[in-house]
This record gives sequence, structure tokens and C-alpha cells, in this order.
Amino acid sequence: MADGSDSPIPGVNVSDDGALTATTGGDGVYTITGVITGTYTITSTKSGYTFLPTSRTVPVPPDASGQDFIGMSTDATPPATITNLSASTGSALGTVDLSWTAPGDDGNSGTASTYVVRYNITPISDANWNSSPTASGAPAPAPAGTPQGMPVGGLTPGQTYHFAIKTQDEVPNTSGISNSPGASARADRDVTPPAAINNLSASTGAGTGQVNLSWSAPGDDGSSGTADEYDLRYSPCPFDWHRATQVDNPPSPGSAGSAQSMSVHVPFPGQIYCFGVKTADDEGNWSSLSNVAQARSGEPADTTPPGPISRFHGDAGHKGRGGAAQLDGAWRR
Repeated sequence: MADGSDSPIPGVNVSDDGALTATTGGDGVYTITGVITGTYTITSTKSGYTFLPTSRTVPVPPDASGQDFIGMSTDATPPATITNLSASTGSALGTVDLSWTAPGDDGNSGTASTYVVRYNITPISDANWNSSPTASGAPAPAPAGTPQGMPVGGLTPGQTYHFAIKTQDEVPNTSGISNSPGASARADRDVTPPAAINNLSASTGAGTGQVNLSWSAPGDDGSSGTADEYDLRYSPCPFDWHRATQVDNPPSPGSAGSAQSMSVHVPFPGQIYCFGVKTADDEGNWSSLSNVAQARSGEPADTTPPGPISRFHGDAGHKGRGGAAQLDGAWRR
């Protein structure tokens, strides 16, 4: 089975009078087996296609080969043209990120089959579509209306590129060329680390083994933006970062300058511990170590009352002011 341009048509159902059937594979070839002696009328069907001839009459024996059909698609509606393609500088060196809304198989209905994505240093139109390089890694079309996107890599860092997409259905009917936005390929990676925290403070907490910490958030780049993560550690004083214990589940960094805090529970109550923190951005750039803060960890609450007075000795003494009686005494626990 092939179309008018001799491209194979997969998924065609071929039947000999309805008794035996076969389906064409990706190469458009079919084989009907188990046929006994007789004369058969072979027909071909596939949704969206008509076939010529409409049938073939085949005597068996002998084995019959070359019973070919030409399929013509009855689907003449192409996918809608994408009109909201956008491009932005990517996160990796030499990349641009694209995003768009999926069209359909027929206009804006259904699911198309293929995207063809191309790029150029000038806006893309019919005049330069064929000469524009094809970007690899285009996703399969999603159902109509679905947001989609892809990164385009291997571009010259810092160069501005324009992009465009055509969408094809299974025939293939092909859409028009999308809009052609431009963006600069990522020129370099972020190498600026967050600023070091310089106001880390520690105080004794109310709970057993608890220490309360507070600080101001640094930024993603120095003291601007929002960083990605904290690595907060503690050790007996003096502080040793490499031997210090890492604190589980520190808070996510807030925006630069925002106040942050957390409580840490250390192993031994009533002991002095030292604390330090480093901050990373989303490119894995780490700040230098913060100032080192120290505090005594919280101790268990004292629930033991004073002991009873075991011995008391009193003396009537003498009269006090105004003639009132005065008692002199001493006691021992």
C-alpha cells in the first residue's frame, strides 16, 4: 500500500471477502496466509483513505503477489498554524527555550502527528523556510490546546536566533509557518555565588537540646534575587565545617534581605555548640561560610522542689517595736 508519492501507508486493513484479513506494517506491505483454493476479492480499508482499485479479484492457486493498491487520503484539513510561539534565552550554554500551544490534527481539533522546528539568524518566512536548519528534539504533538515547549541547543552563545514551526498530520497535511520570534542563545552560565550570611545568631531554646537560629537571607547573585538552598551545620566549639553535623530540612531561602529562622535540636542539652551556614544558587555556586554563632543548648526543666526543713529551733526572743512579740529562730535542711 502506498500513496500517490509512493510513500507506504501503514495500518491498512486488507480482506479477502471478509474471511481472512491482514494489516499493513510500517513498510506498507501485507500478507494474507491460510488461503485455500478459490477465487477471492481483495479490498482495502483505512479511515481517512480511499483506495484504487477499489478491489482486486485473485485466483488461488498459484500464490498471488503484487496485489498492490494506491491510497488517497480523504483528509484535506491541515493542522492550524501556531500563532503563539515564544522564545527565551535558555538556562544552559548555547540554548534557547521555545514554548507554544499545540494545534490539532484538523485545524484546532484532535492531535497532530509531527512538528518541524527550524531556526535562522533572520526571521523565518516562506522565502527561507527550506534553507533554515531543522532543530532536533521536537516533542510529539499533544492534544489541541496543550502547552508545549522544547529547548534548542548547539547554538552560538550570545547570537540571536529566530524560530518557526510547521505542524503535520498523518497524511501529511502541513500547516502554515508559525510566527517567528527571536531570542539570544545563553552566552554564559551564572558564576556569581550568593553573598555570605554575616548576621547568623544563636540563642538557647526552650526545649531540651534546642538552639534557636536566625539570619537574613542572601540573594542568588550576591545580595539580589533568591538563592536555592542552605547547608547549615553545627559542631562543638571551636567550629569545624568539615567535621560538623549537617542539619536536616533547613528552610528554603527567602528573597534577599528577608528574615529567616529555625530551631535545631542537638544531641547534648546544656552544652555550647557552634553553628555556620553556606548558601547555594540554582547553578551550584556556593557562598563562603557565614559568621559562626554559638549558644548553649536548652536544658530539661527543673521539676525538683527544694528539700523540706529538717530542724527548726526557735526562741521567744524579745519584744519588737510597739511591744509585739518577736520570734528568733534558725533551721537546717
